[in-house]
Amino acid sequence: MPRSEVKKGFFYILDKEANQTGAPLEAQIDLSTEALNKPSNKVSLLAHSDKEVLIREYFHCLNNQITPVIINPAIPQAKQDELRIRLENKTRPNFMSHITCSSGTTSSDRPIKAFLFRLERPVKNGLAHYESLGISGAQNILFPMPLTHSFGVVIGILSTVTMGHHLYTFNETPKNPQLISAIEEREIDLLYLTPTLARLLMKFMKRKKLTVERSMKISIGAAHIYKSEILELMNYFPNAEIFYTYGLSELGPRVSTLNCEKKGSTRLDLLTSETLPIGAPLAGVEMEIENGTLHVRSDYANEDIEDLDQCYFNTQDMAEETNLGQDALILLKGRADFTINFAGVNIYPQEIEPITTSLVGHRNILLGLPSKLHGEIPVLVIEGDSSLEASFDQRKFIEDLSKQIILDFLPQKIYFLETFPTTNMGKIKRQEILQKITSSN
Repeated sequence: MPRSEVKKGFFYILDKEANQTGAPLEAQIDLSTEALNKPSNKVSLLAHSDKEVLIREYFHCLNNQITPVIINPAIPQAKQDELRIRLENKTRPNFMSHITCSSGTTSSDRPIKAFLFRLERPVKNGLAHYESLGISGAQNILFPMPLTHSFGVVIGILSTVTMGHHLYTFNETPKNPQLISAIEEREIDLLYLTPTLARLLMKFMKRKKLTVERSMKISIGAAHIYKSEILELMNYFPNAEIFYTYGLSELGPRVSTLNCEKKGSTRLDLLTSETLPIGAPLAGVEMEIENGTLHVRSDYANEDIEDLDQCYFNTQDMAEETNLGQDALILLKGRADFTINFAGVNIYPQEIEPITTSLVGHRNILLGLPSKLHGEIPVLVIEGDSSLEASFDQRKFIEDLSKQIILDFLPQKIYFLETFPTTNMGKIKRQEILQKITSSN
């Protein structure tokens, strides 16, 4: 870590019409060795929906030997209070630090997971992430996502200051026309998207027959997106270099980056599956597969992972090796806890869902419904209202699907749910949907 200089970054808060709400917010932090090694006096919970307030309070804490705890403001107050008491009873860290929390479900009875990081680790994680995107200097960044998730805290807030970026963000999720206008008007160099935002944006641009010709980069992470979707996105952003990133809150949070390149590149043509590999590990990260599960060693892990040189964290992601041209990469097959064991046969939803999506044309997930006879049975849940359910030809769907997967993997039943519950980063709450389906049976 270079000694001494104060780092500065600039934040621009936009309203839902993409208009700037006030003067730019300038934030700064001292990352000298002396400052990074000052002990923390206390912890402070930051549960702000107003992004300007959140950013100000975050850097106020860091600059005053306070450990900020960033939490989703939608989490019930009782759970926030429980977390505050739990953290206040812990020993104060003897270094500059922050605490990020898992997004989780806002209604779950389980305690919130909180991860303490020595601040130099997320600082370096952000630098390694930007290096993987081919970025070494200040950029104009559009970040139309929450800032309370670990990705938002480290890449959206902290890295803006450590890299000297100009970051534009919205206090509310913008509509697609405003998102596109912000790209042009703010001369954006790097656009961050979740898969959900990317899908909504593509749907709008297809309907309006729009393209954005600007030369830029697009980084997509937080949940899974498919090869065909990346190729479609390239049609709407023909001059954009597109990246797919993978990470975990416990590890910094960024772990790896896949460069999908630009429209006209043949790199993704080398993939035989719809599922994208997670890309190359960042500098300071190593990945290996053990007993079918991805394990990661990271220089940027939280303080509960003590031996950074030796400890390989079990991600609970089922994985296998694959090749992309000359590159040996890793393909995720789904979460270990989402694997469906149907009469002794393991079914990985992430292998099936790209196929069902191509046939259904609507968002859908494959779940394991408890069964006394089989242990679990695979069922498909499709996001759609009663009109879609009424018009859906299940017989034809099963017939078409059986041509692409083995019979053991076919869903035994199909359900429709009008809207999928998601986290604030767009991840589908599979367990919540499973509970709804189970209770309806």
